[in-house]
Amino acid sequence: MAVVESKQFIHAPRDEVYLASQDYDQRTDWDPFPDEIRLEKPELGICVNQHAFIRAHSGLSMEVEFIQVSPRSTSIRMVHGPFFLDRFAGSWLFEDRNGITFARFKYVLTLKKWMLPWLTEWVAGWYFQKQTDKRLAALKAWCESRRSGQVQVFQPQSPCVKH
Repeated sequence: MAVVESKQFIHAPRDEVYLASQDYDQRTDWDPFPDEIRLEKPELGICVNQHAFIRAHSGLSMEVEFIQVSPRSTSIRMVHGPFFLDRFAGSWLFEDRNGITFARFKYVLTLKKWMLPWLTEWVAGWYFQKQTDKRLAALKAWCESRRSGQVQVFQPQSPCVKH
């Protein structure tokens, strides 16, 4: 099992960051991972039991189900995915810190058993860590660029360290 986590302070209000993260009409404008992302029933919006289809630029695809949705967090689990994944789940958490958003993306994945599981799990963890760091940095850049003219300086008591 590999656990991947990325954290970031985003200089924008939590509600704006959350809405940007869940706006599937604009998601591919900021998110470098998916080539395509769509909801199974777009008329319902993001809600528990809603399914989403994601195809990465690599060509791999996954269907996920939303298992928890709130303005603070969204959690998913894999329904169908790439041949090498046995299980996959993730959460995106957003905390308000005096008008600044502390965002945390966390994924847990288990690979199907095959040759050299320790090596393949390490490689998968490394790959997903790189992708997660890029995605969260892209969300930060997207949200902060939308707030032009409102530069805020924030020094957290306990800074986040990138992995």
